[in-house]
Amino acid sequence: MSYDFTSLAADYEKLGYALSESDIATVAMVLVQLTEDLSLFDEIEGYIKGPWDYSVKMTAATQEEISARLIETVRIYAE
Repeated sequence: MSYDFTSLAADYEKLGYALSESDIATVAMVLVQLTEDLSLFDEIEGYIKGPWDYSVKMTAATQEEISARLIETVRIYAE
């Protein structure tokens, strides 16, 4: 499967907004998929108790960090 990371990364504000409205567990799994960094599982395991968004109790700061890391990953893929 192919993705157009250049278009996705072109509007950081729009991407950031979309991620802020997204389920953070899904955002984290996308980050793991793209980076192959399985250590993220260790970082978030205590926050996720189930597969639904109400099962995630993650601080806003942690959510922002994960979203920022995904934005940076998309930027790198776009280069």
